[in-house]
Amino acid sequence: MYRTAYQSGPSLDVFGPTGTKPCRLWNVSGNVSRSYDKQANGLAVNLSGHSAKMSFPKTKAGLHLTQRYAVFQLKLSPDKQFSMELAITTKDNTSTRRRLTISSSFKSRKFAPLTAQIPLNVQSVMEAVGWVSLCIDLKGVVDMAWAGGGGFRSLESISLGADCKLRKIFTLRDDPSEADVSLPAQLDFPASMDKVPKLLMLSGGEDDGEAGDELPPPPSRSPGKKAKYLKPSTPDRPPVAFGYRVKASAEKAAPQKRAAKMDRAANFKEVKRQRDAERREQEEEEEEEGWGRER
Repeated sequence: MYRTAYQSGPSLDVFGPTGTKPCRLWNVSGNVSRSYDKQANGLAVNLSGHSAKMSFPKTKAGLHLTQRYAVFQLKLSPDKQFSMELAITTKDNTSTRRRLTISSSFKSRKFAPLTAQIPLNVQSVMEAVGWVSLCIDLKGVVDMAWAGGGGFRSLESISLGADCKLRKIFTLRDDPSEADVSLPAQLDFPASMDKVPKLLMLSGGEDDGEAGDELPPPPSRSPGKKAKYLKPSTPDRPPVAFGYRVKASAEKAAPQKRAAKMDRAANFKEVKRQRDAERREQEEEEEEEGWGRER
């Protein structure tokens, strides 16, 4: 689906709840609806009930998303189940899809040649505000789960299971937990939120704690040996859950704000092109519906 899309930029917008039919390219089952969320100050897709599920894309054709980081803006509930499944291809075999499943019902990690399961302790990672940006380091996870696969190639499909609310899905070229990387304004949560959601990283460190466990500090690096963790622990990035929590974007220094404004200007033309395409598609659908009624 995105094979011919430009993916060398800083980000790629994959899904948002705006438009007349935001889920037209998804397979939807169960209780799935769209509503206004006061905390996020905008629309969100709500998956409620045991049978609610969304799968993208609707057809067998893959997404072919090649950027390293996949970000899901989610609102989770600590007393309800949540699951996510990603179909991933590796460089050793472009036709075989490996399945990565992240679920609050899992108790421990399990890895097999074509599947991987990672637990998510929702109650431990959630705070007073229910919204989080869950960022999955696809390359890191593939290297951890399928070391002999030749490395991450592409993300081909996404499936979400209840219960959750979904605001946006997008991919990033650079690690958003780095101090000099800021999210484009059109993808980030609105600055008017009372409490800015945290960014949670799912990386591929060999000794990352189970989802929801507190990680021990990484060992010091001795000459000729690699550190066990992919990312060092720093005072302003305390280890949590299955990755690292970074400070809210509202607390970043002025240089990051200026960088965000520059990103906004750089992506303005692309956003305008996407909106024009959606508007033309909507007009074509309305014309087709009109022809059908006349006939």
